[in-house]
Amino acid sequence: MISGPAQPYLLADNTILSLPDKHHLGPNREVVDRIGVPPDRHVPLTPADAAAGHDPALAKALTLLHK
Repeated sequence: MISGPAQPYLLADNTILSLPDKHHLGPNREVVDRIGVPPDRHVPLTPADAAAGHDPALAKALTLLHK
């Protein structure tokens, strides 16, 4: 569950990303405040990826969106 008013964030390309201010419970009713939610898939970033400007996590997310 996520509750609370949305907090807008202005991104570099002048789009706005709105995220709720309050995060309380995860899917199994676990408290996730200041802890976060573990990812479904871990995609490590290597130094070579970072140096090349490649984001393997984003690339994986895009493949999952197109399934």
